[in-house]
Amino acid sequence: MKSTSFYLEKFLEFSTWSATALVGLGVVTSNMLIINIGIGAFILIPVCRVVGLGLNFLKEKDYQMTLIAGFVFSVILFSFLFGLIER
Repeated sequence: MKSTSFYLEKFLEFSTWSATALVGLGVVTSNMLIINIGIGAFILIPVCRVVGLGLNFLKEKDYQMTLIAGFVFSVILFSFLFGLIER
């Protein structure tokens, strides 16, 4: 049976290629909505990675790395929320 990290790697690879395709399609068709969706996907990929790694570390009972991933996720979440408040 394949490990959770294998599936996380494949998901991240697929999402990166999908976001690239969306941005490229948006550029070719001059559609800003498609470009913005692709850029949004690029922004969410690292968030998904941190969450996925945190859950994987929790599954493997590596609590120190789970705590670090939780801290990184909280920093990302704080920066998003702070950016929304500053608007």
